Amino acid sequence: MFTPIIGLEIHLQLKTKSKVFCSCPTSEADPNTNICPICLGYPGAMPNLNKEAVLQAIRMGLALNLTIARKTSWDRKNYMYPDLFKGYQISQLYEPICGEGSVEVIVRDRNNYHSKNFYTKSIGIFRAHLEEDTAKSIHQDDKTLLDGNKAGLPLLEIVSKPEMYSVDEAVSFAKTIRNLARWFNVSECNLEMGHMRFDANVSLCIDDVDIQNKTYEQWKNTIRFTPIVEIKNLNSFGNLQSALEYEINRQIDEYNRTKKIYSVGSKETRGWNEQLQITYSQRQKEEVNEYRYIPEPDIPELHISDDDLESIRNEMPKHPNTVRQELSLQNIPLQAIDVLTEERIFYDIFVKITQGDGSISQKVANTLTNDLASEVRSLHGSQTLDEWIEGLRKVFEALNNNTISSTEFKTILRNHKSGENDWLTLLDEIGKAESIDVKEILRDAFQKHAHVVEQIKAGKESAKMFFVGIVMRETKGKADPNQVKKLLEEMLS
Repeated sequence: MFTPIIGLEIHLQLKTKSKVFCSCPTSEADPNTNICPICLGYPGAMPNLNKEAVLQAIRMGLALNLTIARKTSWDRKNYMYPDLFKGYQISQLYEPICGEGSVEVIVRDRNNYHSKNFYTKSIGIFRAHLEEDTAKSIHQDDKTLLDGNKAGLPLLEIVSKPEMYSVDEAVSFAKTIRNLARWFNVSECNLEMGHMRFDANVSLCIDDVDIQNKTYEQWKNTIRFTPIVEIKNLNSFGNLQSALEYEINRQIDEYNRTKKIYSVGSKETRGWNEQLQITYSQRQKEEVNEYRYIPEPDIPELHISDDDLESIRNEMPKHPNTVRQELSLQNIPLQAIDVLTEERIFYDIFVKITQGDGSISQKVANTLTNDLASEVRSLHGSQTLDEWIEGLRKVFEALNNNTISSTEFKTILRNHKSGENDWLTLLDEIGKAESIDVKEILRDAFQKHAHVVEQIKAGKESAKMFFVGIVMRETKGKADPNQVKKLLEEMLS
């Protein structure tokens, strides 16, 4: 009977070196050290718009297939919170930088992420606008401390349409935003650092109608639904999932008890108690705008030309949806495709190693996303990344040219995991191992262990591994066990 109706407001901290309206750095620092009269809201301090924040917002808008405004302006959002030094927040209401659009989302079972049971859905977005962050509140006993370093950090708020009809769809949408922001280098999206936060709007369709494949515009004036609840400041995918699941069940119980449906003025803001795993009421929210927006007088409107937009579009990398299609044509496993298109570093390394050679694409994809996954993630931003990639490329080249066998390739991976990080050294050691006279090692072993030779001749096949072990020990694991066994059989025949 009940169908959840979910919309998300997602705040992304944009990746810039300085704040959105001043030159204070965005890097981590001791409390209240990255501050100035502008981000502290001193009277007479004049904001200066950060160009890179604008470019990052446009890149994210293009990634989400949103319309980009040719003229955008800023507004003052007035409210009195302790963490808002000026008493207002510079945001965008009337002319946001990104307008309507939609994003394709792969909806997955959140409890079985790599399951083949998934579907693709287009989810609408109302807008994405630029604004400044507030200060950080730190609660200690009966006191609240404020850290101004966070005040003025550049935020992009993405407001979805209420077109998610399950928790799976909402979590998948949020992860899609995270993946796109990372892919296009718009935001670090480190949830633990507060780079990405969620406000979730939840209600329930109580009419016995199918809205699963309908857009907001198709159902907004035709169905009845429970009062909308906004759950504020969810800071992880786990909290987003748990809060939505709890709130859906709470609203079902409440409707069964009260039969109350949505009407003007019936919105409610609730918080999420992570310890108790419950939502709790914070305030009733009026339907009308509460923030008394006025145009920001100190920042002129910004005009974006077609040429500007085309230049930004041309410098952006290939969209991950396009990459998914290309990889699927190479018969790369779904799980590997997921990693290659969600974490940009994996795809960049994949392209540099394969260099368009489809004959090794599956092997490279599986190796990067399985055997080397944790190491690849640790290499993000490393100064030795290019050297690491070039070394691994030569290892794959040797494998493709039959210079080394599959077994020797596995030996290189195994030794690399044990602590040797220089691919070229490992490749060279395999080459040296081939020059070792394995026959001489076996002859010497036959003389020292003649009784084992007799056991083999008597039909004890397992005894062969005794000599294979000797060779592997003498060559320090550099010999190919299969080749050793083959040579052993030849010498004993």
